[in-house]
Amino acid sequence: KWKIPLILLFTFYIGNASEMFAIMFWLILFVIFVYKMKLEPFRFSKEMWIWSLALDVIFVFVLISFFSSGNLQRQMDLGNHSLVDTLYYGVRFAGKVILIDIPSKIHFWIAFILPFILLGNTFKQSVKKTLSLKKLLPILFWSFSIIAVIGLIQIYLLKSFPPYRATTAMWFVFFIIAILSSIYVGSILKFQMKLKTVSMALIIPIVLIIITAFYEFPKVSSYSKAFDARIEKVLSLKKDTALIIELTPLPDSGMLMKGEISPNYHNVLNRHFTKMLAVEKGLEVEEKLPYLIGLKTP
Repeated sequence: KWKIPLILLFTFYIGNASEMFAIMFWLILFVIFVYKMKLEPFRFSKEMWIWSLALDVIFVFVLISFFSSGNLQRQMDLGNHSLVDTLYYGVRFAGKVILIDIPSKIHFWIAFILPFILLGNTFKQSVKKTLSLKKLLPILFWSFSIIAVIGLIQIYLLKSFPPYRATTAMWFVFFIIAILSSIYVGSILKFQMKLKTVSMALIIPIVLIIITAFYEFPKVSSYSKAFDARIEKVLSLKKDTALIIELTPLPDSGMLMKGEISPNYHNVLNRHFTKMLAVEKGLEVEEKLPYLIGLKTP
């Protein structure tokens, strides 16, 4: 008796939490639903109607979000974008993920998958019964298809590459693929990992996180102080006679998303920052000259 109310509660939350996560979960549920429809006991059962209810609720919330005034305003501001443009940026975005994003964080990926390789190697027989290559390949195919659909939707809506915070849903699927693939690889290894290897596999991620934290903290601290100082400067010059306030460029933000604005006060980032601070002046960043960034002047 609690199943339907709980399903409604969770699907309401998913549908409202994030457009891309809602679409991702809908696609995952839909793929599993189609697979289950091949099973005789599932067809026209109570379980089938509960799955249908979950799919319908999430789909309704996605439509509400898509046709909301904020989304329509964004489409008007960003202008037209053809299907050809979407596919073009989609291929470029895929290249960026494969050639830049993943290789630049390869040490994190290795540390992340090692414990799962260990898990697959330790429980070889159990894994082989539940996760064969025949089962893994369709999962990989549908996972990459879901990633491609989510990426193309984001590119179509934003008319360009999606920002990192908007790709969380895609990376979530990537992590699931990495976990399943790592467990499978561990199960097919011909040798049994020794205790020393097992210990290293568990320790490496912890050590890497600690080292990264110590390395990143000074950068983040410096960036945060500079960002706070920027806000204080803008507010202190709020009543100044100058029409444009020039700001010093922010330092490296490390692994944090950098909130830098442009040297052009007409830029949408500058205007958004101005609106956030309730300032009626133009805000722009001083351009870095070549000699200031370690390059020779012509």
